[in-house]
Amino acid sequence: MPEFVAAHPELRLIEDRFTEIRRAVGTTRSRRPETVAFPRDVVEELKSGGFVADALRRADRPPALVAPPR
Repeated sequence: MPEFVAAHPELRLIEDRFTEIRRAVGTTRSRRPETVAFPRDVVEELKSGGFVADALRRADRPPALVAPPR
């Protein structure tokens, strides 16, 4: 990852951990609209259904860490 970010000055890499739950999902905005929408929709569904808050509770993390719905 550091090499990729170094080759792309528009990006930055956060060096220190900022969460104990290491999960991420994403895609580039240049993809087809359906491709861009899919991960966003899945994440929003997981948040609104309580899955993310429950996972945070199980990890002894405050549910306030869940980003607000879009």
